[in-house]
Amino acid sequence: MLTVGGVDAGKKAVTHHDDWVQSVRWSPDGQTVATGGFDAAVFLLNADTLEPLRELEGHEGRVRAVDFSPDWKSVVTGCEDGFLRVYEADTGKLVSSTPNLQTMRPSEIVSVSWNPDGRSVLIASGHNARVWRVSSSQSPETVYSHKGSINQIAWSVNGKKVLSVSNDRTAVISSTGRQEVLSTYRDHPDAVLCGSWACDGTRVATGCQDGKLRVFDTLTDKLVSIVDAHKDWVMCVQFSPDTNNILASCGFQTDKTCKVWETDNGELLQSFTHGGGVNTVSWKPDGRQLVTGGCDFAVCVWNVELGEDAKAAKVVEGHEDGVRSVAWSPDGRLLASGADDTTIRIWDGDSGELLKTLEGHKDWVNSVTWSPDGTKLASASGDKTVRVYDTNTGKELVVLKGHSDWVQCVQWAPDGTRAASCAFEMDKSVRIWNLQKKKAEHTLVGHTDRVNSVAWSPDSSLVASGSDDKTIVVWDTTTGKQCNSFQHAFPVRALAWSPDGKHLACGIGKLVVLYDLEAGSVEAQKQGHRAPVYSVAWSPNGQSVVSSSQDKSVRVWTLGKTEDEKSPGFQLDSPVHCVAWHEKKGVSCACASGRLIHLDVEGLAAEAEAGALPAGSGGTNASGAPARPPLRWQKSFRRTTSVSKKPSLAGGLGLDTLAEEDAVVVQSATDNKTSRLCTIL
Repeated sequence: MLTVGGVDAGKKAVTHHDDWVQSVRWSPDGQTVATGGFDAAVFLLNADTLEPLRELEGHEGRVRAVDFSPDWKSVVTGCEDGFLRVYEADTGKLVSSTPNLQTMRPSEIVSVSWNPDGRSVLIASGHNARVWRVSSSQSPETVYSHKGSINQIAWSVNGKKVLSVSNDRTAVISSTGRQEVLSTYRDHPDAVLCGSWACDGTRVATGCQDGKLRVFDTLTDKLVSIVDAHKDWVMCVQFSPDTNNILASCGFQTDKTCKVWETDNGELLQSFTHGGGVNTVSWKPDGRQLVTGGCDFAVCVWNVELGEDAKAAKVVEGHEDGVRSVAWSPDGRLLASGADDTTIRIWDGDSGELLKTLEGHKDWVNSVTWSPDGTKLASASGDKTVRVYDTNTGKELVVLKGHSDWVQCVQWAPDGTRAASCAFEMDKSVRIWNLQKKKAEHTLVGHTDRVNSVAWSPDSSLVASGSDDKTIVVWDTTTGKQCNSFQHAFPVRALAWSPDGKHLACGIGKLVVLYDLEAGSVEAQKQGHRAPVYSVAWSPNGQSVVSSSQDKSVRVWTLGKTEDEKSPGFQLDSPVHCVAWHEKKGVSCACASGRLIHLDVEGLAAEAEAGALPAGSGGTNASGAPARPPLRWQKSFRRTTSVSKKPSLAGGLGLDTLAEEDAVVVQSATDNKTSRLCTIL
């Protein structure tokens, strides 16, 4: 359970402003807090003490918005005097301001957002969302115009889309490149005052004058949930920096609260109170603290305690954007990663040294998978292609084209001659590629919504696919025909074939479903997760299944256990998107927190058998906190989304690509007694 500190749990509060605090932002390094107020003052505060470091001077009206540049060297402010100002964070020196914005009526700037590339700033003024190139002398360019005044704007995580919310009761996603409307959300009965992107870009949240939060899926444009959050207007809403289902919101004058929610089920995780209405909230980049500003002139920092930190043994950075997939080579010497920066990088598995950078993709690299002999690497991308590289030379060998939408997942067949890929909702197909002939052998059509995952059977004769259309389809890879299909009540996000080929583990809604493929029926449905399951994986001996969920928990299940009891589990502080189990090096995990964590399974197993794990090995320790066996080593990136299993250990499953969250605990079974082997923080 996420707990947020309150007055009696480490709240810090200061009053430096003489009027309402309208905007607060945490610096990307977590060391500084910027505040802007109706007293025309902007302060940079030491995040630990909340003492002023410096004041940014020159404003001639109420300051409605502040934001840090991605490199945290600059601060931008928006003021009712019509000027956007940029200051050096270290010195407080004014370095630039927008030209002529004061001549654009109405001129009051109510919201600003720095692009992730650091080169431009998004501005909300009147009915218009505008983009200003910081190094340019030209006036800001209008991206989109609402029918009513805009209250807030925000860039998407990749800096290519803009979210704007308005008094016209809409939230709009528009493209800055083509200047076109991509999505319009009209499910609001009153003015929309605030909005926020989830860390993975798949959701946006809005806050409305009716006191409710609304969460939308940006891929389907569907309303995911409505949370009755506050007794007054929702003034600000912000997703947690490392998950897409935890949200902080704050309420206006008669409400006076800031609250933290789990949006999927509307559960209130914690609430804390100001002396007046709360205007603004910002998460610390590590997700462990919140800062709020209110009508009581106060700036407050609230502790977010998620449990004890594991000690990292190795931390490696190299990608210039979020990491979406990782995969061990079959011999365990090399590690491949694919990222939003469009590159694939190959690292030394022991030292973490960068060995090669593979280029060619034009969009996010969503998935990477090694050939069984380790000489080649296949990748799937948002540029709608699958590419194959020579891992010794780094040379691009072939570009496989055919999908008409983002390619979500690619898996190399255990026989080494083919690969399977699947794509998003404009495509909805699974393709079997003949890698020797460099062309599609079969295009498998049958799903009616995006396909999230594909998995090969150990003998390479079958491929299973799971989709948002709530079905699992099993295909004959020789004929391209359907062998079987299974209908469910919820989207299928994850699939894993057992090493013996007799069972299929599936993440379906909040359930882990185990299929007996010989009988063609459900063998067991495991309940315990409180939110959709994003990842499933088999232990090497095929006796156990682990699952991770949007609820930040990891559960362990045993094959053949028929009772419907909750599996022992762990509540984690950082989502893990996928897990790869390696015969010699143990378990590698792709974490939403930006960590690639590797665990020594063999050593942990010995400790578990010796009873060396913390007390309360049924999922919690003696104090009631999650049990946390030792962490072996860890590598850090900005964000990771998938891990590839070694084919010989996972029934030929070259890759499990999962949506956006969560974590994995690995376990094995010995003498019918399950031993947890490791926990990932």
